Amino acid sequence: MKNSFERCFWVPLDKADDQGHDINTKAVHRRGIYKDVYGSTAPGADYQLRPNICIAMSYAPQLFNPAHAKTCLDNVAHILMEEGCMGIKTLDPKDRQYNGDYINSDNTHGWNYHQGPEWVWPVGFFLKAQLLFCDF
Repeated sequence: MKNSFERCFWVPLDKADDQGHDINTKAVHRRGIYKDVYGSTAPGADYQLRPNICIAMSYAPQLFNPAHAKTCLDNVAHILMEEGCMGIKTLDPKDRQYNGDYINSDNTHGWNYHQGPEWVWPVGFFLKAQLLFCDF
């Protein structure tokens, strides 16, 4: 797993570095992140920035290239967390599926639960990942 993780999940900052990684260049929405999933039937889903990666970083830091992890965590901090917010967005606000307002009583019955609303519980994993990979 360690031998394949970076090749399969890292989305390089520079398009020129795509060789050596499993990248569908046409589906990449954001760079300098780790894929949310690998080999999804919806190709764009692989390239969604979500806070889930912080959980993986917390539990299996040995899988991650430290420089890549730091870059990804910087993106999580600047993209998924806003100053003054209490939680972390569940999806990149620039993603076409983003919907940051969770309303369970509407006709979608809260379908967008994972499509952008802020959650508090993943913040702990984000902070732990920062302790593992970032210099303060």
